Amino acid sequence: MKATMLRGLTFLLLAFFPPTLLASSPLAHPVYNYCWSDTKSEMVCLKDHQGSVRVLMFMTGWCSVCNKRIEEITRRYPAFQNRNVVFYSNMIQAWNPQSNPDPAFLDEWRRQHSIPRKIHVVSTPKEDLKDFSHQIQIPYFVVIDQSGNVTMQEAGCQISEVFAEVEKLLEPFPDKIP
Repeated sequence: MKATMLRGLTFLLLAFFPPTLLASSPLAHPVYNYCWSDTKSEMVCLKDHQGSVRVLMFMTGWCSVCNKRIEEITRRYPAFQNRNVVFYSNMIQAWNPQSNPDPAFLDEWRRQHSIPRKIHVVSTPKEDLKDFSHQIQIPYFVVIDQSGNVTMQEAGCQISEVFAEVEKLLEPFPDKIP
């Protein structure tokens, strides 16, 4: 009887709160120090920018929504270029975990979308995205606060939502004495 009730409760919870909704929960949790290969085949790590807000954008070149989102980010990036925030365009070229985009592909992505040099364009294995979401959906956005905690993770969201979260994290703490 209890097992049946628990299964029923679990079913109801999943029906009203699907995993994608639960994944964008405001509960912060620490993130692993990921390192990725960039357009110069050099490693770029999250810990390189500790103390900054970090935005991870998991995308592919064949995804039309990804292309629209990166174009909007590029267009709106100047509002953040001199602030304490670092953007990573995490390219998943193939769904094969052993396949990584070569630097020429990453440079083409940067050139095609006029991505500023301050935005890291990096190669990401699909498994890294699986660490944030059990459902592989793109584009997928992750915002990490200055302390290294994930504060937002969501598939397909609007850039305005991502930027609103970044702005919230960049605001000075009102209860701190100057």
